[in-house]
Amino acid sequence: MTLHFNAIGSGASFFEVGPSGGIRAASEELASSVQAPLAELGARVDSTTDDIGNTRWSTYADSLDMVEYSAAEAASQMRARSDSFSANVGGGLNPRELVGTLRRTLEERRPPLNYRAAFDTNTSLPPGLMEYEQYRASVSGTASIYRGGDGSNVGEIELANTGFKAPIVYLIAAISTNWLEQLNINRIGLGNNTTKMRGAIRALQEAENKLTWTGSEADRIYGVLNHPYVDHMLASIDFGTAQPDAMSEAMSTWANYAEEQSGSIFQPDTMLIAPKLLNYIANKRFGSGSDKTVLAHFREAHPHIKRILKVRELNNAGPDGSHYIVFHRKGAGPSDRSIELVRTMGITPLVPDNRPLTSKMFLVCGFGGANQIEVGDALIVAVKLTR
Repeated sequence: MTLHFNAIGSGASFFEVGPSGGIRAASEELASSVQAPLAELGARVDSTTDDIGNTRWSTYADSLDMVEYSAAEAASQMRARSDSFSANVGGGLNPRELVGTLRRTLEERRPPLNYRAAFDTNTSLPPGLMEYEQYRASVSGTASIYRGGDGSNVGEIELANTGFKAPIVYLIAAISTNWLEQLNINRIGLGNNTTKMRGAIRALQEAENKLTWTGSEADRIYGVLNHPYVDHMLASIDFGTAQPDAMSEAMSTWANYAEEQSGSIFQPDTMLIAPKLLNYIANKRFGSGSDKTVLAHFREAHPHIKRILKVRELNNAGPDGSHYIVFHRKGAGPSDRSIELVRTMGITPLVPDNRPLTSKMFLVCGFGGANQIEVGDALIVAVKLTR
């Protein structure tokens, strides 16, 4: 196994993730500060393969061992003051002594991230790579009836290869604590560092989620909606004004498109849909006097669609504010899916940068966006919903 950590030095390969999930190219200073602990980690990692063929890398476990050792070294050099002084020496109660602090910090609730529920992840590539390539072989030609002769008139089987190349980027988030802040945290007992860590993890997940759906063409990161190999279609009817039978017929066309166009080679089993569209068809009655909705009729008529997932990122994401429906195959394993996410490193804490008065910890993950495996299963449809 060859790791390429020494090549990870340019700011173009590292992206800094802010608290709200915003992504920007990391500065050279930040990239260089992350490169050394990332290289140290890369020298230790090893891989294992589970029963269904997924590759697991030991980056997270090895990193925690390094973090634990570094934290122990830093703690041995710090002696926090902890005396028993009380302002209540003269008797009576100080007013502040009647105020208690709830130990649980309330955090802002955030919407769910749908990328990991919608797609499986390919973890076979080792950490440290800068790019990945996907090759696709195409075979053409037919057999002939032999009628004698030297065979010069028999057509040969031709093989053509096409390739798809995309970069792998490293997303970075950081948390820091200074000496005085840590003393106050210890005194009060609040889990501020834990809250910061959860915030950094969430920021990285939001960045991965954003790149999964919309990608970043400027950085050549392809998501599902901007992938060049995924077919797009614009609905010819407006669901807000169309009759239920017309809506049902359109959805049936999309759900069966892959199978009919490919001669039954491809067939999606998953539908990802904007919540605004799903809520509408889940309440729209199919025919007068019927208790069945458009969604219920669709489920009954298309048993091959086994999963329907609401994805808020598909709301108003299409042309002129239209909503998206995505059909693809999630399948039963690595060899039976149409779209996968490429990840070389899960969210991993690096060894803290401990200084006399401050400590900074970086969290890093390696992400390559969406990879289209089977080109015939997936279809993206933009649907207007005028209300």
